[in-house]
Amino acid sequence: VTIKVREQQKFKLVYKRKIFLLDDEPDVGPDDDTYDERFEQLMHLQAVDDIINNNIALETEEQVCLFLALAMVVDYGAEVGTDAESLVEQEIVEYVPYIWRESHEAQWWAEKTVEVCEKEGDQNPLEMEAIEA
Repeated sequence: VTIKVREQQKFKLVYKRKIFLLDDEPDVGPDDDTYDERFEQLMHLQAVDDIINNNIALETEEQVCLFLALAMVVDYGAEVGTDAESLVEQEIVEYVPYIWRESHEAQWWAEKTVEVCEKEGDQNPLEMEAIEA
């Protein structure tokens, strides 16, 4: 670090920390004393952020639409819209990964998300009960 500063080179300092996930412990779950709901929410937020920033890439529009639906169900719960207009009002475009954002307008993403979710039948994310992160 000192050498890069002296030579006026640009650099980024990345802090990495080993995290032991609950899935690594088979006996840990919501009924266990070590379960932390806030940790689960932070894991969800980090995953959504990684997808939006394209650190985890989605390859097709269908994958993007399913991600949009699931992320919105987690964030909005039972209040999530089930039609294109309500998804636009709930700012669906904020969940669209940056790399995909310029390809279509918010209305298109909302309509395509509803269409893709309807193909899921009984597993339609927009029709599910609220999902907790």
